[in-house]
Amino acid sequence: MTPAELNKLINIYCFGSAAASGDVEFPLADKLILINAFKDVFAAKIAKRNEDYFGMVFTDDLVAGQRTYPLPDDILNSKGFEAKLDGVNFQWLREFDLNSMKKPTSEADIIANFSGYAPMIDIFDRAITIYSGTAIADVAGGLKYWGIIYPANITDLTSAVDMSINPTPTAHGFPRQFHELLARRVAIAWKTGQDRPKTLNEKELVFNSDFESALNDITGGNLDRSHTSTMSSNTGENY
Repeated sequence: MTPAELNKLINIYCFGSAAASGDVEFPLADKLILINAFKDVFAAKIAKRNEDYFGMVFTDDLVAGQRTYPLPDDILNSKGFEAKLDGVNFQWLREFDLNSMKKPTSEADIIANFSGYAPMIDIFDRAITIYSGTAIADVAGGLKYWGIIYPANITDLTSAVDMSINPTPTAHGFPRQFHELLARRVAIAWKTGQDRPKTLNEKELVFNSDFESALNDITGGNLDRSHTSTMSSNTGENY
């Protein structure tokens, strides 16, 4: 389903017709707010049932002297990290809790405390910090990690591009089997939010059970869709 078709389906559920006149009573801008809000709710529930469904592999540059690297704002969860701390070979970075170290974290202290040990990372405030027995050097593409991200926001309800298609190499589309459910959920929110709430139709009344069935269909399946993206942490412009 394209965003334009999604908009027509919302109008059908709300007004009984796909006509553009529905965009007057329920403006496109208002629809987009609800569409993207429920899209994120759907995505979080989908990821709980099949954690790799919105998986993506990220690469970033290691920067000399920099141990902390922000994670993207749209990331739901992270799964693993590797880094070329020797400048050549990727090495797995095991996660640990900084509280367990209970030692100073100056550069000199980190190198002294981790010398001779496998490097590790701590995740804090949506960023990772690398703890290793050597200094961080400049390495292009030297950091790699696996993350689960929210699908890209829908921004244009006149678009003829299917919503399930990844809009860019660094963003996920929204799964086809949830398109109609998204339209239905938006219509329910609009109808029940009126000063005089409108009657829900038969499909809207069974939304919860239909949504649960769709979630069950993706549970435990091999539905990985992994893509490589590249971003720079030097300027922060991609975060």
